[in-house]
Amino acid sequence: MNSKRLQNGQHASSLYGIRGTAEAIWKVRYRHNTGTVLVFCGSSELHKHQEFCRTVIRFVGIVLAGVCWLGVGVVVADAPEKSWHWRAITTAELKVTHSVLLQDTIGGDLRRRQLIGPTGLLMSKTSDSCLCEYAFDPQPAEQPAGRMQLQFAGATDPVIAVVGPPEATLLPAQLLRDGPPSGEPGQLVYERRKVLVVEQGQAEDLAAIFLPVEYRHHFERLRPAENAAGFVVRQAAQTATADAFGIVDDLGTNKVTLENVQRGTILLEQFKVIGPRKAD
Repeated sequence: MNSKRLQNGQHASSLYGIRGTAEAIWKVRYRHNTGTVLVFCGSSELHKHQEFCRTVIRFVGIVLAGVCWLGVGVVVADAPEKSWHWRAITTAELKVTHSVLLQDTIGGDLRRRQLIGPTGLLMSKTSDSCLCEYAFDPQPAEQPAGRMQLQFAGATDPVIAVVGPPEATLLPAQLLRDGPPSGEPGQLVYERRKVLVVEQGQAEDLAAIFLPVEYRHHFERLRPAENAAGFVVRQAAQTATADAFGIVDDLGTNKVTLENVQRGTILLEQFKVIGPRKAD
């Protein structure tokens, strides 16, 4: 772009056929390599430019407002406690038995667990990503294992509950339908414990708690972040269709049929062990 400097004494307004410097009231400086161009605009051109800028600003404001409104809608619609539900598996094409290393949330150590299943799915309503449950073999005795402080999403006060020993694990999985699965596969493994007694707080509808734990299987190692969230499954159930799905997880592919009952979940934002609880 060849730029020419305005000569001293030249009327800038003559560029637009306007005589007199009184009309030249706006200028923009543009630097390009070695040249500097001074552009003077008449008042009529300035008015047009200002109107154009106002139109652009109004348009951008409307777009941003729409994006913000849609963003809030998505957050509300995709709240985990509303978009996830629990379904038991009634039959599976393949019965899987496998040994893995799993962390114990209360004890903190890694333990070898024999998995058998699959026995259930924690499913998303918005994608094919899910969590596939495998029970422990043998099943532990149902007895108090520890006390936990639970902070639920949207709740002000925490809940203190007595939980049982870990009974199962949930592995990241995806549903297999026609075409590739939608959504990204998860990166968290959970243990499942029963909620035996609620000692403090309003939480009478709690059936089981899913807590993120470290998982090791051959060369696979998944470790949760310190602030990783958990889930709590409600006791209340709703009727659902007895669907059949193909699934794939770290232990392979399978085809399962789901029970015609589903249970809702509550997002667990924070949790911590506050002490062991001996059997009464």
